[in-house]
Amino acid sequence: MNLHEVNFELSFPVPVATIWKAWTDPETMLKWIGSDPNGKGLKASINLKVGGEYEFTFENSDGEMHTNYGTYLEIVPMTYLKYDFHWVSEPGYTSYVVVELSEDDQGTKMYFTHSSLSPESAHDYQYGWGRTFEKLATLVAG
Repeated sequence: MNLHEVNFELSFPVPVATIWKAWTDPETMLKWIGSDPNGKGLKASINLKVGGEYEFTFENSDGEMHTNYGTYLEIVPMTYLKYDFHWVSEPGYTSYVVVELSEDDQGTKMYFTHSSLSPESAHDYQYGWGRTFEKLATLVAG
C-alpha cells in the first residue's frame, strides 16, 4: 500500500452518465464536494478539455473554507478523467486524481485514485474522500 495514495472502488446504482455529470458539471459538483456532511459547495468552475482548468470552493459546517484547483490532463468522455490537484492552503504542491468509470451489473463502477499526496499534508485523504463519496452516493440515489 502506498502511503501517499488513496484508492476507492465504488458501485453506484445509476448510469455512467449520472456519475460522469457529477464529476464534470459545476452545479452538480457543488451538491457533493467536500467531506463535511453538513458542509456546502460555494463555487465551482470547470473547463472540461485537456489543458482546461477547474476550481472548487467548499465550506465546512464550522465555517472553514477549502479551495482546490488544477488542470485536466486526460479526458475520455464517460470513461476517464485525470487532473492535477492543488490546495490553495498548500501552495507549490501537486497531486493527481484519476477517475475511471465503467458499467457493471448494478449501474456504474468507479475506480478512484488520488496519488502523489504530500506526506506533510494536513488533510486525511482516505477519510475525506470517503466522506465525500458518501455525499455523492446520497445525491445520485435521489
